[in-house]
Amino acid sequence: MISKQYPFYTYCFGTMGRTLMTARSTGFFQWFHLVQTEQAREEPGQLTRFRPEGKKFHELCYLDVLEASDGAMVQMELVVSRLFIEGTNRLFAQDLVKSFLIAALPDACQHLLADFMREINTPGARGITPGSLVLAGQRDAWATQTGWSRLALNNVTHDNERVFVVRVCPNPEAPNATLVGGKSSHMRKLLALFGLTMSLLACHKPPIQPEVSLKGTWDMTSQQISNCGKPVPVRIERINFTVQDAPLLNRAESSFDFQKANVTGSVSMALHLEGAHPGMADSGILVGEIVKDSAAGEAGTRLQGYILSEAEYGAWVAKNKQGFPPTDAGEVDLAIQGNAAQGYTLNGEIRSSEACATYTHLDAVAGDLTGHFGRSVPAEWSAKVLLQKK
Repeated sequence: MISKQYPFYTYCFGTMGRTLMTARSTGFFQWFHLVQTEQAREEPGQLTRFRPEGKKFHELCYLDVLEASDGAMVQMELVVSRLFIEGTNRLFAQDLVKSFLIAALPDACQHLLADFMREINTPGARGITPGSLVLAGQRDAWATQTGWSRLALNNVTHDNERVFVVRVCPNPEAPNATLVGGKSSHMRKLLALFGLTMSLLACHKPPIQPEVSLKGTWDMTSQQISNCGKPVPVRIERINFTVQDAPLLNRAESSFDFQKANVTGSVSMALHLEGAHPGMADSGILVGEIVKDSAAGEAGTRLQGYILSEAEYGAWVAKNKQGFPPTDAGEVDLAIQGNAAQGYTLNGEIRSSEACATYTHLDAVAGDLTGHFGRSVPAEWSAKVLLQKK
């Protein structure tokens, strides 16, 4: 009984992963002996239904999984009979709901929904959170959203029976959410280059700035590591820098504004320390903006932003992107250089979350009010890097 959420997005459903193949290999499917009972073509791909294999619970619950045409999961819905939840086997029903949420929700979502998750994890508990009240049948509906997921609980009548429905689907703004049928960054770049060629051929028209995005994975070509502002003979063991979503390059802002940040991605940087395992200098979700670089003239632009943990990013999105950046966030400050024909590079600094001097929330407020980006204090680790798109 999938209630479709348009437009369709795919993402990583916690430990279930991105595809039905990975989901079926999880402990959730194995523990509850879920077997496929139905399958049908359904927009945007197909719908598959699973039920417990044993006769005892076979007709009391089922799981619907909606997939895109490429096999990536779009939405999951667990449907449980109210008779199951309120009957003598209610502890089994509660365990099914709890286990599904733990498997389908990313860890960051479970952290943000800690009160609700704690209540449904307590056998036989009757909690006070809105979600627990819906499970108990005392409310008809509750829905919430984190930086990663959308969760909805409903008590409805379906086929003349009262059922409890748990729906999990992506938050479209999640860093790992992918629009079904969306154009790839490669295709967008080809279209941009085609537009540039046409403008050069049409000599009677003024040339236009090509529209090219930073989306994609970037490789490091050079580096210089500093510890508390001083260069040190340490090298980067590995760096992963990916831009998941970004506006086109000719849409730079005048200055950085955390509440209007529209570049998302992921950053991780591990340092090689002699005689030790690689140490993680910073890792998390990139939240930034493309801003005009006053020092480089009218054509200069920079990618500026913060490296947030999953919990920090989820809290930021849940608050409608309001508030100031966390004082313990890493930083990215990179000049965007190059052109559409020859390619682009990112040249600048990636700074760790740990600062080498006292840094307070008031500093963050002052920086935001003055339009200044950066802590203005040395980071414990910072890397001057040159990145080139793969």
